[in-house]
Amino acid sequence: MKRLLLLFVLFTVFTAACKEQTKEEIFQQGMEFVDNGNNQAAVTLFKNALEKDPNYIDARLQLGFAYLETGKYDKAENELVKALRQQPENNHAILKLSEIYLGTGRTEKAIVQLKKILESEPENADALFLLARCYIVAKDLSTAEQYFRESLKVRPAYAPAQLDLAKILYITDRVDAANQMVDAVLKEDPNNTDAYYVLMKRALTERDRDEAINALIKIRSINADDLYAAYTLGMLYLDVG
Repeated sequence: MKRLLLLFVLFTVFTAACKEQTKEEIFQQGMEFVDNGNNQAAVTLFKNALEKDPNYIDARLQLGFAYLETGKYDKAENELVKALRQQPENNHAILKLSEIYLGTGRTEKAIVQLKKILESEPENADALFLLARCYIVAKDLSTAEQYFRESLKVRPAYAPAQLDLAKILYITDRVDAANQMVDAVLKEDPNNTDAYYVLMKRALTERDRDEAINALIKIRSINADDLYAAYTLGMLYLDVG
């Protein structure tokens, strides 16, 4: 009961403080929460800023981004669509909306939006990378490879693009090129567990349990809390036994 009363008092004080502040001051406090990784608190402040001015575009955009970070995709989409009515050429908002479309199975809509970005920013590495991932979902590996390579021309050492491209190279039997790509990632970051997962899955595809086990042991040495690696390693040991 005392805790509920304390929360009520804090909420009342917080609400009163917001009423006395300008929308810019409230927005700045929200951005401080974002910088500290507290997106849920930021949501409250951005909403308060919008109560003062529903057309405050910066608060609308950041509210959408904060919702996205907290996994509330429906709310994030709603806010970003509203923001794009005010700023239809805001490519960062279009990119984030495309992430939502891709993550919720609306690949074609994501492709349309990402190509819109590339019309004005043909070297937008984020858009090129996300578009490549859209074509992986669409099972068009040739086009996906094209966009991964274009994204890597703009941002050569971007590990997620390198590893996704390596997966395509493995699937299409260009093993040496794929190995070189993974090696480049590990040379840049020897503790990149995603790279070892690529090697593990390739080894399993080739029915090479020893190499898969070696990759999983390396993952466990980097991150002892990786439960999936521990489980898979255990299953492989049982299979070998």
